[in-house]
Amino acid sequence: MSIYQRLVLPFCDSRRRYGVENAAFCQHAWVFPEAQQLAHRDQVQAASLGYVPDEHWARRHVLSAALDRCDGWRLVRDEAADLIDGLDVVGQWPEQPFIALGTHWGAGLPTLAHLKQCGLGPKFVYREEPPTVFRSWAERWAQAVHLKALEKCGGAITLGGAYAQIIDSLNANATPVILVDAPADGRPTLTGRSGSFTLNVRLGLLNMLCRERLRFVFYRCGFDPKTGRRQLFIGSEHVEDNPQIIADQAADHLAKAFALDSAQWRLWVVGASLLNPAI
Repeated sequence: MSIYQRLVLPFCDSRRRYGVENAAFCQHAWVFPEAQQLAHRDQVQAASLGYVPDEHWARRHVLSAALDRCDGWRLVRDEAADLIDGLDVVGQWPEQPFIALGTHWGAGLPTLAHLKQCGLGPKFVYREEPPTVFRSWAERWAQAVHLKALEKCGGAITLGGAYAQIIDSLNANATPVILVDAPADGRPTLTGRSGSFTLNVRLGLLNMLCRERLRFVFYRCGFDPKTGRRQLFIGSEHVEDNPQIIADQAADHLAKAFALDSAQWRLWVVGASLLNPAI
């Protein structure tokens, strides 16, 4: 049953082009292994930090993850063009070289597909999970689909020597894609502020952007909770020499995403280490 839910249902949903307003897709997202338990856990965490969920919060939370699974299958099947066709794009990417900065909000594979379509060679930067994280063959195969989707979009950079790989990618006319709200895992952070909203950002990333004078742009990719439409928002480009300014920009970027829908953020389980309670 786990293989059916983790692999077969997302594959079938992706073939049928189901969206977040489709009843079958919603049901499949809800019965995904542990989806209900994790959604309710994250809802409690969001409420404890002051981001009070509405009655449909948990439903949107599982739908965001389900979209990511379907997107992975569509990319593996070389259907990036179809995926992008269903995407409302606001803004445009700057000329290379630059770094695309996102967060764990929404489902971001369409961003990589769009970057590739624009000839910008995305390289997604991520921490590789140890094999012990995956408790079954179904989980391992699902992760293999996700990694294959990254490869189809342009490949990835794994943490551990990532600094040099990021610089090399920029020099090779590729575009590193980095999520600024990744947990610091004990490394130094800097607190960014946007009004009462705060976000702890890894200091190493901020220092790299400033030291190398790298151009960067913030993006977010999720779905409109009112219409269900997928949307990619691309901000304006920046170059900064002050880490605090970038940290504040990151906090403002995530605060605006939360204003749209806090349910689409995927890191509520570690939210207390990244955010301060809302006022």
